[in-house]
Amino acid sequence: MPNHKSEGQSVSIHAGIGAAAQARGLDPVLLYETVIELAEEGMLTATCINAAAGILLRELNLPEYYFHNISKQALHNILLTLATNLRAIEGRFYLSSDTAHLQCTADAGIQVMVATAETRDYMERVIGPAIAQRRWEYYFSPRHQYTTYIVKPEKCPDADDVRRGKPPFAFASVAAELPLPEETSRRYEDLLRRHLASVGRLIDFSDSQATTETRLMFHRMMSHAALPIVRKFLAERGLRLNRAYGEPYRGDSGTISSICSLYIDGILDEKTRAAVAEDLRDFLALGENPFEELYLQGAWSFPEMLFAVCTGFFVHQFIFNDTEIDRRIMGLLADEALKEAFAKRISISNRSEYLRHLVNNALRDNPDMVKRLFSLFDRRFNPALPARLDTAALDKELTQLNAEIDRRFVEDNTVQGIFRFAGVFVRATVKTNFHKGEKRSFAFRLEPAVLDPLVFSSKVYGVFFVLGHYGLGTHMRAEDIARGGLRLLRVTPTNYENELDGANLLNYALGPKAQRLKHKDIAESGAKGVVVPRPEHAHDGLSALYDYTDGIMDLMLPSPEVVDWLGRAEMLFFGPDEGTAPFMDAIAQRAKERGYRHWRTMTTGKSIGIPHDVFGVCTDGQVFSLTSSGEQGTELKVEGKTVVTTRFTEEIWQRIGTRIASSGMTTTCVMAAFRALVGRQDCREEDLNLMMTGGPDGDLGANQIQTYRGRICLVIDGGAVLFDPAGLDRKELCLLALNRHAKPRLNAAAYPREKLSPRGFLVARTAKDLRLPDGTPVPDGAYFHRMFLTSQAMRPLVAEANIQAFIPCGGVKDTINFANVRDFLALFRELRFIVEGANVFFDDPARDHIARETAILQIRDSTANKGGVTSSSLAEVLTAFLLGDDYEARLVEDENTRFQLAHELLNIIAANAAAETDMLLGLYEKNRAVPLFRLSVQTSEQLLALQERLYQSLDAILKNEALVARTVEAYVPKTLTRILGLPEMLRRLSTDELAAYRDAIVTKKLAALALYRHATDWDRFLKRLEKDLPGTLEGLLRDA
Repeated sequence: MPNHKSEGQSVSIHAGIGAAAQARGLDPVLLYETVIELAEEGMLTATCINAAAGILLRELNLPEYYFHNISKQALHNILLTLATNLRAIEGRFYLSSDTAHLQCTADAGIQVMVATAETRDYMERVIGPAIAQRRWEYYFSPRHQYTTYIVKPEKCPDADDVRRGKPPFAFASVAAELPLPEETSRRYEDLLRRHLASVGRLIDFSDSQATTETRLMFHRMMSHAALPIVRKFLAERGLRLNRAYGEPYRGDSGTISSICSLYIDGILDEKTRAAVAEDLRDFLALGENPFEELYLQGAWSFPEMLFAVCTGFFVHQFIFNDTEIDRRIMGLLADEALKEAFAKRISISNRSEYLRHLVNNALRDNPDMVKRLFSLFDRRFNPALPARLDTAALDKELTQLNAEIDRRFVEDNTVQGIFRFAGVFVRATVKTNFHKGEKRSFAFRLEPAVLDPLVFSSKVYGVFFVLGHYGLGTHMRAEDIARGGLRLLRVTPTNYENELDGANLLNYALGPKAQRLKHKDIAESGAKGVVVPRPEHAHDGLSALYDYTDGIMDLMLPSPEVVDWLGRAEMLFFGPDEGTAPFMDAIAQRAKERGYRHWRTMTTGKSIGIPHDVFGVCTDGQVFSLTSSGEQGTELKVEGKTVVTTRFTEEIWQRIGTRIASSGMTTTCVMAAFRALVGRQDCREEDLNLMMTGGPDGDLGANQIQTYRGRICLVIDGGAVLFDPAGLDRKELCLLALNRHAKPRLNAAAYPREKLSPRGFLVARTAKDLRLPDGTPVPDGAYFHRMFLTSQAMRPLVAEANIQAFIPCGGVKDTINFANVRDFLALFRELRFIVEGANVFFDDPARDHIARETAILQIRDSTANKGGVTSSSLAEVLTAFLLGDDYEARLVEDENTRFQLAHELLNIIAANAAAETDMLLGLYEKNRAVPLFRLSVQTSEQLLALQERLYQSLDAILKNEALVARTVEAYVPKTLTRILGLPEMLRRLSTDELAAYRDAIVTKKLAALALYRHATDWDRFLKRLEKDLPGTLEGLLRDA
């Protein structure tokens, strides 16, 4: 090899180093020149330089491409870094562990980091920010336990560029090195394509015969500690991770994730691959893991770490202090609003005391306690164990453990409470997929004992708790057979903790508490699901929802890997709510893929079947529908036949605009309640001027505009405040409402100003520095919009409109509340009727004030807003159960049947709403001391109590086959009876799978019939029922 003499030093490249350079693809000339430059700097001996070159070429396990493309400066940097961090032992050189780790910059910003066995852990703790959204490579050299990371600077393209068709991977913009080999890039692109088409966690094994390695590919944004975790659980199975790669890409939602490739030493057999895949799926199911270090340090096993993560989240979400003083205070409160406020304070207090970091610290500081809790959990739920811990044995061991917890933490009540409640987690779980090999989230079916009885005072039948990579969710239902929407919360990094803290109370308030009151007319009781995505996945709602629903399906579908202490099958029904409406088809399709026989019932609000908002009835009784035809606009059908498909709403208006009697299932219910209310007061709808919140860009608002027969004087929606005391032009409003398939939909701001009378006005939210017709200045449209409903300055103009009816069709929760209800009433003094089309527009204290201080008659949302749930239950759940695999052929693809069923549903909804409203008015006229809104709740409770009473007599009821048949016939739309026949319907509903649903139909229908007919003499009716159950029930059906 060449020699160079500088300042008395002879420098040469060792022959073995030169050969190694040639073998690895490093130009020997480049190496020689670099060595000469280093020697000339005078800082290093020839021996050190040669040793550094030997380590670089032979000891770091770096790939050949690295040497093919390295520049002189990059080679200089890495050799200098290695040579200045050497130690000599018995004449041989090794990398020193005296510094944390070695780091140098290569070409175009590439970072190279090298660590020894002693410094590797520290390096991997600090490397997180460097690899979070970058391309990275990992290499391990087993001979001397050296670990090398290469972090590359290429960034993923912007989201807009991806949407325009630019490749999403960062490697598509490589400039500092040669592009990835075509075969390699295709491998990443293929896995991404298959990942996007898969709901289950995709883990791909393949052999690398050339290197005698097994390639493992999967999808995940690798955090700083992810690779050490994977490396450790591989090592625990006797496997060595030789190298790994992370290739980030930007998804359609804008978030950055990675496709990762791991190369495991040797060719793995199928059994080992399955075991590794199970570990990896478990790990990937976690989105946040505060306990990685305890596993890496050996304090916990891998399953114990997983259990600790689930326990930490569970404790924070559910823990409560059951104190005597709180119970006494609650017992002294008579007013429901005060009870609700106190319950909320208790919940806030619990979340404040048991902050997430405090819970995690308690678990982290007491690893032995976590191990003991996991032992109980594992012995109860691990299907691989020959014998499992029964309930009696579990209770005995928990009692002993609680005694020890009390002794250990006698000075720290908070930590004591945390570990006691962790024991509740084990005791209250009746099913879990924790030990299931294939999963994308951890799911737990919990007994309602996990809920604070003071806060969650209404009945909760069952609770699901799901923890996944993309988010966390809960589901609560009031009865076994229950349905309700799934709500996806909007989170940001700043509000995430608050949303977590409030999720359980929100779930309860929206589901078991509120929905059960609304479900008077359907078999299902009330339920709700709430999903809180992690902030970094806030725009990837479908993935968060898949985590949630897939976890719950793991517990719904029978599996030998799920130990079932509940002992009975469960069916859940999900509906659309805020943030989830576009995903209902996807969730149902996933249930189908997983083999769930009744997948069509899994979600309502799907594109197939009978959507809530598209059907209506004309004044001549004909049924119409308005559906999207894409770029062609809106398709109008009447009685199943296409009348026109057009982008011009004028054409639709000409055909049906003046003869719409009702439009949409929910609005049909609202207007049936409204018409029953005003009719009983001898008023005509046509004579009542209406105000409404929500406008033509919302389904409820648009249908309300199309349906109302009188003058609409005020519309407040997201776009504007639109007011005209002479009445807004009905045709112009309807043209906006009928333009429902425009993108974006048109709101009140699009109303033509030239159609306003001289005293009318339109103030857009974006407006600045306007004046109203009476000269009132409006400096800011957004502030005017927000304050309008309570602004006393508007009184002179509002008085001109003589607004007597209010139907809210949109707005935030508790828009009118105890703090502002007086100002609201002072502004709208002429109001006589309020029918709540929108949910929770008024809070109860506001309703109570209206009832006590005014003559306004107000029908609350639990009575007026139940058309949508009725349609979902009868048209999607019941129909799918009865038709099964014939659902598409007999309903979806048969327009005549669809329109017949839609007509029946509209009639059923209207009849039920009118019946309930008449019942409430009858009770109110009998005793005006109880306001209508409270009567709505009281009668719901009476109905549900009667249903429970009927459940207690279910055996006797079911023996009366004629009674059951007549009840089912009264409940099921006649279209379905015509298709199947009553005997076949009864046969299908009486199968083991559907018997619980049949029982819910029978008991709920009989209870509803009783309430609507006998509410005014309820006590006498109950006495008759007690005396003669069969005869009294048969009497209910005579006129049904």
